[in-house]
Amino acid sequence: IGCGNGVFLGRALECGWEVHGVEPDPAAAKVARESSRNIHQTAFESFETLLRFDTITASHVIEHVYDPIEFVEHALALLKPGGTFWLSTPNADSIGHGWYREAWRGLEPPRHLSIFSASALVETFRRAGFERVTLHRRGRGSNYIVRESQLNSLKLGKSRQRILPPWLVDLAASISPALGEELIVTGVRTK
Repeated sequence: IGCGNGVFLGRALECGWEVHGVEPDPAAAKVARESSRNIHQTAFESFETLLRFDTITASHVIEHVYDPIEFVEHALALLKPGGTFWLSTPNADSIGHGWYREAWRGLEPPRHLSIFSASALVETFRRAGFERVTLHRRGRGSNYIVRESQLNSLKLGKSRQRILPPWLVDLAASISPALGEELIVTGVRTK
């Protein structure tokens, strides 16, 4: 969902997966079609198919939608029994958000409509109908968001703020999935 330029789909194809991508942006969908012919240029909420999928991924998409529970319900409906929905999104309770506050890169107003805490995201999956929901640790990848947050902080005139070391954020995220700059959650369709 939100396959963008199709790079992830191309990698999945190389690994032997049959892939389908949903992308609302016409320019991005056109580029993605270079990786896979199964690109559906539409909003996910409007995507309809008789196909059912083993796995659905949505990397940094849910924060852009108007109705997150409906979004997750739609993903659940498109999964085969036993299928997995994998999702990543900025973490409202991240160390970086606490450190940089309004300068935190994950906020991105007005593009981001909803920013989740770990408990809110798990509850969203449960309310949408997922019974098996798991948060995953991701002890890497904070460098970009921490650097961008520091630059935003400088733009807002907070030049005296100490720099948050990305390695420290990654270490904390290795210990607890609720501390990283992004949340990774999976839900399994049980029925």
